[in-house]
Amino acid sequence: YRTETDYEGIMQDTVGLLRHIATRLDISAYRHGGYKADPFLEWEKISVCDAFKKYADIHLEEFLPDHVGAFRDEVARIGLTVSEEDGWDDLFFKVSMNKIEPHLGMGQPTILYDYPAHMAALSKIKASDPRFAERFEVYVCGMELGNAFSELNDAKLQHQRMETDMAEKKRLYGETWPIDMDFIAALEQGMPQAGGIAIGIDRLAMLATGADDIRQVQFCD
Repeated sequence: YRTETDYEGIMQDTVGLLRHIATRLDISAYRHGGYKADPFLEWEKISVCDAFKKYADIHLEEFLPDHVGAFRDEVARIGLTVSEEDGWDDLFFKVSMNKIEPHLGMGQPTILYDYPAHMAALSKIKASDPRFAERFEVYVCGMELGNAFSELNDAKLQHQRMETDMAEKKRLYGETWPIDMDFIAALEQGMPQAGGIAIGIDRLAMLATGADDIRQVQFCD
């Protein structure tokens, strides 16, 4: 994480980090499951919508959350099993896991960016297109390695999002937990523009060593 940047700055940081690690470990590529990804090549950068078009033949812009029924029909059209209980996010992840993720990070790492706005989590909404959020994920050899944002620093908007999330949790699971008001209070004090990424260290170790099972790189008693 660092201040005075956004998700595009964090993209550059991530490229530099994976290249630096590969150099220090004297490896030419990250490896997993028989595949490899060379971090010294130009990285693939593809938007979520373009990935849906390229790998699933779905124009995602036409099926944003207000059109769950039409989205369900479209997911069924490409041969995936759906049910009436599937919500929009369920359908999104079915397509992602089955049609898109297996193609990402092959040969070189992939940055998958600009998620639908309702999947923003702690990220800012794009000023140029409020249908999407300034969020990206990094994939290497088909494995998700990290999740990144232009960090949301608006206390009021963050509070609203947390309330919405808790209402959805209540609807789905019949329970909630208290909103972190210390976090909201900290945002109210003023947070500069910032970006950050959470990288799975165990997964990074797998990719650097070519391990096939995460248990091979975890510390055990």
